[in-house]
Amino acid sequence: MTMAAINFSEEQIRQAVRKALLEALPAGGREREKRKVVTNCALMTQILESIGNNCKTAIKVNVENNRLLGEFIRDLVKCVADKNVEAMILSNRLKFELNRPNREQSSSPTPAARVPERHSSSASRELADGRLQTGVLTESKVLALAKTNKRVVIGNKVVLTPLAKDRARTVGLEIVRQ
Repeated sequence: MTMAAINFSEEQIRQAVRKALLEALPAGGREREKRKVVTNCALMTQILESIGNNCKTAIKVNVENNRLLGEFIRDLVKCVADKNVEAMILSNRLKFELNRPNREQSSSPTPAARVPERHSSSASRELADGRLQTGVLTESKVLALAKTNKRVVIGNKVVLTPLAKDRARTVGLEIVRQ
């Protein structure tokens, strides 16, 4: 059987790379395991459940007021003491989403949060044309643009986020500033 006939899944390739890296690192990766810190908090429990589910489930975060936001941040700092968790967050494998108990209320924005229809439709039209004159070019906009464009022209006032710039490079979308 030739090497070309063997098909490896992405997960098998990932596992082989991880194993090779662990063997290549000093102390065979044992030093890294010693630094592993497990905290006993609700967030770490959710993180471990998500990891156990191969990171397919998002971690629900309730940050509807300043106290809850502060608690989440303190718990997150404790969790990233575990270098494996930190790496999974930085690589965007762990997903976080807002915990919205009542979907009906959360799906309709409050009047103050609504964007005027003419503004959103003109912005959508610009994106469809591969142009953006104002606003922020985000990673999600880059992904949307990459589906139909190979190039996007942005105005001088457009803010380009670092994550959008990186994602554009990975999906092959050229960004040209006017």
